[in-house]
Amino acid sequence: MRSGDTRSDNNIIGFTEQVLSHLPRHVRVGLVRADAGFSEHNWLQLLEQKGLSYIVVARLHKPLKQLAQRAKNWKPTVVAGIEVAEELYTGWKWESARRVVIVRHEVKQRPQAGGKMLFEDKTYRYQVLMTNLPLSVDGLTVWRCYKGRAGLENVVKELDENFALPELSLKDFWATEAALSLSVLTYNLTVLFQRFFRWKQPVRADTLRYRLFNTGGILTNKARRKTLCLSVRPSQARQWWSALFTKISCAFSNCNAVGEIPT
Repeated sequence: MRSGDTRSDNNIIGFTEQVLSHLPRHVRVGLVRADAGFSEHNWLQLLEQKGLSYIVVARLHKPLKQLAQRAKNWKPTVVAGIEVAEELYTGWKWESARRVVIVRHEVKQRPQAGGKMLFEDKTYRYQVLMTNLPLSVDGLTVWRCYKGRAGLENVVKELDENFALPELSLKDFWATEAALSLSVLTYNLTVLFQRFFRWKQPVRADTLRYRLFNTGGILTNKARRKTLCLSVRPSQARQWWSALFTKISCAFSNCNAVGEIPT
């Protein structure tokens, strides 16, 4: 409910407690991934007390920048242009040190890589990740596990553009929460709908609206037989609809009758 450039960890503990309390009992959290806005000692301590594994982008205060600059044990990885170093870091008023994974991307080989240029030398971009995963999980794997979080930005964008997320700030707090929950529930239903048909690529709600929900049709009842007539042009879209109904009517739950979504 805030702009993307807002930085505030106000009530982060209460927020996390609420999120965890809303999870169904059968759901177990395998890994918590968070950006630098969550890089707070008290919050990390909460996750550790709950026995949750995490990977969090570290806030690049001066001590961490110096740590990245002093790092010597750089190790090449199987990914060209990426080197990884690991250190232990103890922040101010911390009871113990935490594992820090420093990833540097060579700009010439990876011009589109994320990270920041921290020093006058513009050869590398750096990412600094804080984690409590065991040492058996190497630094590159830690980076890869966190990298998957980027897909969440697309979820937020989808909620913004197709589920009216920016319009959900209502006068009453609980009304806002109810509207937000309904929006998220609707989004989850569209995701489950796509998973049911085993589509290889995710589809935005506006695409579903165009291909499915806005398709004109009429339900007729002739000779005691109900027939659904849809207004679909005799093109690839008709083949797609045919495959769709094949999947729905198939007695086998793992039927792969629906192929690629037409472009």
